Amino acid sequence: MYVNKIIPFIGKPFIKILTGIRRSGKSTIMLMLINTLKGMEISENQIFHTKFDSLEYENLTTKRIIKIVKIKIS
Repeated sequence: MYVNKIIPFIGKPFIKILTGIRRSGKSTIMLMLINTLKGMEISENQIFHTKFDSLEYENLTTKRIIKIVKIKIS
């Protein structure tokens, strides 16, 4: 149901962010969405997915997130 609600916004010129409380199914929904996108013949290098629960991102700033995204999309 959630994936179907997100699909109409694919290709729209804004960032989609999936948020929610711990263990609410965000990762599951994201993986389902990624699989749906792959089924729509969207290549993996067009999909940017990062899990920010790692200690690596503990002190992450907006500036650093933008830098990471720029590196991934270049």
